[in-house]
Amino acid sequence: MKYMSYYEENGRITKNDYRRIEKTLQEEAPDKFERMLLRKMEFVNVEGYISRDEELPCYYLCRKTKENHEEFLYLEKKNVQNGVVYKYCCTLTREECQAVMDGNIVWMQEHEHPLVRDLYRQMTINGLELGGLKEYERKVYQSKKDSRIVFDERIQRIIGKHVTLFEEEGMRVDCLFGHQVHISYRRDKTIPRMIANMVQNQEQVSEDFAFA
Repeated sequence: MKYMSYYEENGRITKNDYRRIEKTLQEEAPDKFERMLLRKMEFVNVEGYISRDEELPCYYLCRKTKENHEEFLYLEKKNVQNGVVYKYCCTLTREECQAVMDGNIVWMQEHEHPLVRDLYRQMTINGLELGGLKEYERKVYQSKKDSRIVFDERIQRIIGKHVTLFEEEGMRVDCLFGHQVHISYRRDKTIPRMIANMVQNQEQVSEDFAFA
């Protein structure tokens, strides 16, 4: 299992402002942009309630597709404490993702990744189950070594009886007004490796997960 932590500030800007910012950043460093399509299914409790308590973690099944069509499938655990975002991720196979979406979870209790076993306990004890699907059309600009700007040009909730990470069918509902772009500034919170290893016994997450 891999992890990372960062400070985050969020807001919304107009598309005109976004185009001006994007043009300036492209002129400064065109190779620092990464475009992706991100699909995330959030786990909710059996009543369909999604906790927004900062102290309680949220779990997501994720599919990230880069502009070059390279694809990553992973499980993500995210929570916020004292203004710091903590993310824990582990890769999954397509078959494992499909099994979770099909409700076949017995195999998770013996999985090699602690995060998968953690989610299994949450699903069997606390009644978590897969909820809705959101799709993000996203650009990430690596402004500095330890910070980045995330632009969501489009965020849509996909609704349907058989919506999955892999199916394209479903009714799409825009989460942003037509003239808006969601912007997020993220700055890494560095944890001394010795302490991190003692507390988490994990390695630092790669950009392929952390900045999605």
